[in-house]
Amino acid sequence: YEAGYAFDYVSPRMVKAGLAKKYAAVVDPETWSVPHAEAQRRGEECVRGLVGRGVKKMPFSAANGLLATRWKKCGETAYFVVNTGAVARAVSAGGKPFGVMDPLSGEIEAARREAVEIAPAHSLFLVASSSGHDFFITPSLPHSPTPSLTHSPTPPLTHSSIVGPWEVSPVCGGPAMPEKRTLNKLAGWETFDESFSGTMLYRTTFDLSNSNSSLQLYPVALSLGAVCEMARVRINGRDLGVRFMAPYRFDVAQGVLKEMGNVLEVEVTNLGANRLRWNDLNGVDWKYFSDINVVGRDYKKLDASKWRPLKSGLMGPVEFRVYGR
Repeated sequence: YEAGYAFDYVSPRMVKAGLAKKYAAVVDPETWSVPHAEAQRRGEECVRGLVGRGVKKMPFSAANGLLATRWKKCGETAYFVVNTGAVARAVSAGGKPFGVMDPLSGEIEAARREAVEIAPAHSLFLVASSSGHDFFITPSLPHSPTPSLTHSPTPPLTHSSIVGPWEVSPVCGGPAMPEKRTLNKLAGWETFDESFSGTMLYRTTFDLSNSNSSLQLYPVALSLGAVCEMARVRINGRDLGVRFMAPYRFDVAQGVLKEMGNVLEVEVTNLGANRLRWNDLNGVDWKYFSDINVVGRDYKKLDASKWRPLKSGLMGPVEFRVYGR
């Protein structure tokens, strides 16, 4: 992966049965019983050998934080690309057209020419034309919006913050339902209930002042800032959808916002770790598997009582971002 080569794992039985003939090269590493330095040396020799066999190197690699699988169909080369790095990357085809599909939204652009952004932890399908041109990868522009096929990676014209106060009330979960409360400043609910796992509703109202009147005139997106972990958004009863990974950005259609009395509702669902921690702290029998039972990464019996409470809820900042037409 670091060298930019896609590969599959096959067993010796598959090779003997002739099931590996579709591959340009089959490598028998024999590295699991030798020291790491020797295994690394053999790996470097393997890469040089692949070049000699005419195996095509991908533009995506662990070195630039983009891992990919590649396949060919109907004369086109397609990639499924995942950004495993910590920074956004811009991918282009040097001005030539290429196909893009966002697997989260289902958006498809068949002949895009400008660069498309892949944010950390996000993925895209990229399709090169039959001419087989290469893709080029560069660091993405700063302050760019969510990777959307309908938005170029340009910074917003302005933004307007939603400061609250916020009503916070439980929707479902446990081990017990916290009391409804009002927060003058956004915070995760682990600050007042470190055991609750489930869904909380953050609700506030706001007006459109003269300073944010442009929210009704230009393309607008709602950014939630920091969220742990999943969020569903409604504005004035209009469901804007669900996001389960950063960036938590929602497009707001014209006509949704009004001058006075807008209601913003954000349902946030956290992970179940804090509930598991509470279970083990209180002696709750929740591990029902009959074989090895529930274990940690070290394959030892899991003891969640030693965990620290995870952040849960909406931390913000919550703001509307206005973009040019």
